[in-house]
Amino acid sequence: SSLFTLHCLLHLPTSGVEMPAPLNEAIGSITIYFACTLASAAGIGGGGLNLPILLVIWGFEFSNAVVLSLFAVLGNVLSQVMVNIQGRHPLHKTRPLIYFDAVLILLPAQLGGANIGVLIAKVAPHTILKILAMVTLIFAVGKTLKKGLARWDAETAKKTLTDVKAATPIEQPLLPSAITEDSTG
Repeated sequence: SSLFTLHCLLHLPTSGVEMPAPLNEAIGSITIYFACTLASAAGIGGGGLNLPILLVIWGFEFSNAVVLSLFAVLGNVLSQVMVNIQGRHPLHKTRPLIYFDAVLILLPAQLGGANIGVLIAKVAPHTILKILAMVTLIFAVGKTLKKGLARWDAETAKKTLTDVKAATPIEQPLLPSAITEDSTG
């Protein structure tokens, strides 16, 4: 499979790594495909979706699943940049779609945090790492769900308002030809 090939290319230790059965591999591939598709559509990297799939369905060890998830996120990011690099801001056509100033501000912090995370991962026990991953995933899911529900409510309210406006008849002013001699005098 492509994940096993990637696994070998990254020179991950192969001792103790068992590849999943063909059925799990097929289910895992389909699940990863849809998870990456949804993550891409939502504008998120998808690592929080990929990691549990790689752990539970594929059966990878935690450290191997993290590397494979990061590689999948990298592919997602590169494809998103290729799609959106020529895009223009929807309201200001002179601005690019990607706000590069924000990228320049956020990227050093993200890389610094990733480096500290790598150092922590080397010294922390696997149980602690799994607990941290679970807490982070629960926090991210909760925050995403809260934001999604708020957006759903806002869109529902907007649609309801639009439907009410469409259903309300507009009063037409009386036209001079509609006024008869009986009504004038």
